[in-house]
Amino acid sequence: MVAGEELRTMRVGEILVKLGVLDAYDAQAGIAHAELRAIPVGQALIELGLCDEPTLHRALAIQPGSTVVANGQVFLGDGPGIDHVVASYFDFR
Repeated sequence: MVAGEELRTMRVGEILVKLGVLDAYDAQAGIAHAELRAIPVGQALIELGLCDEPTLHRALAIQPGSTVVANGQVFLGDGPGIDHVVASYFDFR
């Protein structure tokens, strides 16, 4: 599993690739679609059917300055305990 610290320095497409949700080709397709339509990459990924909204929200939630709610507890995206939350929150397999 990828450490939370590493994930927090990445953009959403990179996070989703690192976690195995997308492959690099899908991430590039999302970026190209986002640029073409002048929309956020996450929205483009959803429009293309490459990612669902709950998964996108989980990926966005671990970026700095965000909040993750897991098991009734609230964790700041850059606060203590987030690595454990990230590891369990993204158990897609």
